[in-house]
This record gives sequence, C-alpha cells and structure tokens, in this order.
Amino acid sequence: MSFISHVSAPAELPAPVAVCCHDAGAANLIAAWIGADDASRYHVCAQGPAAVIFARTLPSVGLVDEREALRGAACLLSGTGWGGDVEHRARQSARQLGIPSFAVLDHWVNYRMRFERGGQQSLPDALVVTDAAARDIAAADFPGLPVRVWENRYLLNEVEQV
Repeated sequence: MSFISHVSAPAELPAPVAVCCHDAGAANLIAAWIGADDASRYHVCAQGPAAVIFARTLPSVGLVDEREALRGAACLLSGTGWGGDVEHRARQSARQLGIPSFAVLDHWVNYRMRFERGGQQSLPDALVVTDAAARDIAAADFPGLPVRVWENRYLLNEVEQV
C-alpha cells in the first residue's frame, strides 16, 4: 500500500477502482472526478441520493452492487455519509479483502462519527478532502492517517456552468 502516499488525484488510483457512495456530498465530488477521468476504470455502487446523482451526471456508468464493485478492485474510494451503511460495509469488506481504501470527507464537521456504526469503527487507509481547512481537521482527528487533498472538480464544474 505504499502507493497511498503518492496519490494526489483520483486519476492516480490503481484500477479498477471500486466506488461506494450513499450521501450526496461525496457522490457529487466522486462523480465529478470520474467524469474528468476514464470512467471505465471505476466500478460504482451508489445508493440513496448518490444513485440519483450518478444517474443524472454519469448515465453511461452502470451501477453495480457493493460486492460486484469490490470484485477484483485494486482500491476503494468511498463516501462517508450518515444516511446509509454501504460505505461503512465497503470499507470493512475492503479491509478483509486486503484492498486499500480512501474515504472522502466532503464537509468540516463530525469526522469521527462518520466512521462509526453500532459502536464499531471502520477507518480507511487514507482520507481525501478538498481544502486545507478540512485537511487540518482530519489530521487532528486522525493522527497518523494519511490525508490527501484533491481538487474540488465538482465546485469547478459548478463555477463553469455559472
């Protein structure tokens, strides 16, 4: 997993990349990153609001279930939402399968709670944020866990449309 320290953008993730999302924040970021890359590198499991976002923004990307997304994956890119458990389960499964995982924090609050379900914590191998403030909070909350800062392609796309 030494490649984790060198990944500075989603396009540098080893493929195939399993993606698991439920909530809208991370789904918007991840969909924008996939849209700017070769979408065939990604196997996307999206549920809840994330499924709507992927259907709207990347209709050519067929959605798969969690197990299929992880099958043969070189790494996992997940959201960190509260609305569902798919991201949490995917991180647990990735760990059991020896698949390195990256989790996207799309906000600035409640980081620790994002990784807990039923008293059980499931941390990724690295965290992904899109700004320096989020990086500082994540580094303070999870000392020793690598924090990567990736460009906010979603925000750039929104600005371009304005």
